Amino acid sequence: MGKELLKKSLAIVINENINIYNINFIKFLSIIKYVKFPVNNRDIKVHTFVHSYLPISPYYDSMIAKIVVHKKDRSSALKTMQFCLNSISVKGISTSLKIQRNIFTNNNFIFGVYNCDFLNIHLNTLLKY
Repeated sequence: MGKELLKKSLAIVINENINIYNINFIKFLSIIKYVKFPVNNRDIKVHTFVHSYLPISPYYDSMIAKIVVHKKDRSSALKTMQFCLNSISVKGISTSLKIQRNIFTNNNFIFGVYNCDFLNIHLNTLLKY
């Protein structure tokens, strides 16, 4: 049964980070003023420790959440991850959320036309919000 499930399913994982592309990258203690993530269910798992009014130190890992989506095929997984990304709200700190939303709506990514150089090739487009 486990092997059958693996053959007929797909998981997509993203890490939500403090934005490293922002020129005003976090250099001092910041506070998350508000945070909302999608609700965990059978297909969506959100792993996070953050909550509203949490101080964030510049001296630790920048990851504030990991989201795992599990669906029967890539198309369904992409749509579910797009839903998740659009459901996230973080106020008080700059995050990588906008670039991740742009990745999941990029036609090259959607149609599987990408490789390890994807960010280098598309970074200027992905950074436009």
